[in-house]
Amino acid sequence: IPLPDSVTGRYYHTVSSFVVDPNHVFLIVLGGYAKTTQIDVGGGAIDWINTRVTNSHITMVVELVFHDGQWSVESVSSGMFRVNNQLLWEELLKIKS
Repeated sequence: IPLPDSVTGRYYHTVSSFVVDPNHVFLIVLGGYAKTTQIDVGGGAIDWINTRVTNSHITMVVELVFHDGQWSVESVSSGMFRVNNQLLWEELLKIKS
């Protein structure tokens, strides 16, 4: 699945999956480190400066949809936000009740 850099650039993190149905999955990503900038470390070598994601309110939600025989990224929300996805909220409320 071709994912955006904001998703693939994070590591040492926690990922939870929430399966709505066989064709619709949400990934919830918390914490870890994010590759943010590159610096010249000498000798022509470039290295990444990694930033720890320390704010517990920073969460990433990735919506994956299976359509026409392949998975695609429907939407990616990240940062300090309120999840504004009606389908996700409806499914979470079903579990809670």
